Amino acid sequence: MIYLYIGILIVSISFALLSIYIAKLLSSVSRSMNDLGNTLSEVEQQLHGITQETEEMVQETHLIVDDVKEKTDALQPVFQSLHGLGSSLIQLNRSIDGVPSTLRTYTADHSVKMTEAYHWGTTALSLYQKWKITKQETH
Repeated sequence: MIYLYIGILIVSISFALLSIYIAKLLSSVSRSMNDLGNTLSEVEQQLHGITQETEEMVQETHLIVDDVKEKTDALQPVFQSLHGLGSSLIQLNRSIDGVPSTLRTYTADHSVKMTEAYHWGTTALSLYQKWKITKQETH
């Protein structure tokens, strides 16, 4: 019977130690849960602050986008004018590119006439100089 009492004593001591261990474990879990709750509360506050900052940034971004759109719309006539100027310059370049060929055609057509005019001019000048010399000799 002594064995029975010793067995009951060992079981009682084991149960007491187990109860103490479980109490400490539950106390530690409780502290961990409290710390976790505090941490989550802090994270929630930080997320709230980040959310507010993000909303403000989104609003500022919308304002900037609207401002850029207004400025782009204001510059649209300038871009259209530049486009018109570019088209005019292209047409001018095409016209200028046609000038040499027109000049070649014109000079080719009139080179014979210009050569004849040159020869008539030099002949007339030569005759005038000879007439001037003979006039001076007669006087």
